[in-house]
Amino acid sequence: MLGGYFDDEWNGPTQELWRQMEAGQWRFFTSLVAAEELAAAPERVRDLFQRSFTPENVFDLAEEMDQLAAAWLAQGVVTPITPPTPGTSPPAPWRGTITW
Repeated sequence: MLGGYFDDEWNGPTQELWRQMEAGQWRFFTSLVAAEELAAAPERVRDLFQRSFTPENVFDLAEEMDQLAAAWLAQGVVTPITPPTPGTSPPAPWRGTITW
């Protein structure tokens, strides 16, 4: 989503969402996974992240998040990223397993 801010196809709606956030209509939240994935992103995307998310709005991972991600992978809702981006955490199924 952050990359869409600068993408020719998606910048209009994405920048409008950011304007609404800056006007107080929305609060943005993310996780450490997204923060770690930005290590390889262009500098302007990393800068946008820093301006958009305060530390208290960046959540650490919880067991429930890993379980949900593993369930989505198992059901084919999403597909794994292979290979993982260097310098990032491995996808959820490699950190844990589903337990119900």
